[in-house]
Amino acid sequence: MLGSLLFVFRVMGIYAVQIEESGMAGFLGFVLTVTASVLLTGSGAELFGVPYWMLGSLLGAAGFVLLAIGMLASGRFPRWVAWMLIAAVVVGVPSLFVPQLQSLLGILGSVAATLGMAGAGYVLWRRSG
Repeated sequence: MLGSLLFVFRVMGIYAVQIEESGMAGFLGFVLTVTASVLLTGSGAELFGVPYWMLGSLLGAAGFVLLAIGMLASGRFPRWVAWMLIAAVVVGVPSLFVPQLQSLLGILGSVAATLGMAGAGYVLWRRSG
């Protein structure tokens, strides 16, 4: 739960820095990513027969891609940061549907997401000091 809360604050910081330049893609990415975080902390409930974790994962993936597009448009973050977020989605989402590759793709997607978020965090930290 604490990790999800901290994640939301990270996404808020990323969006706040690029709010004007990131356009509609950045805004939608922010909204979808935060919504996904809320769904992923929910119980094992379902919405229209779809488990919250699956819905949250797919919304989070769409949100990451849109947030990354906003990052690329704004120019406020190094391009590799945005591309790491996109790579996390490209590699990580198939792990939801291919059980045989779940461990490998899940780990690679998590590493890419972590590197992207760490890079964004470093940029935010450097700007604040």
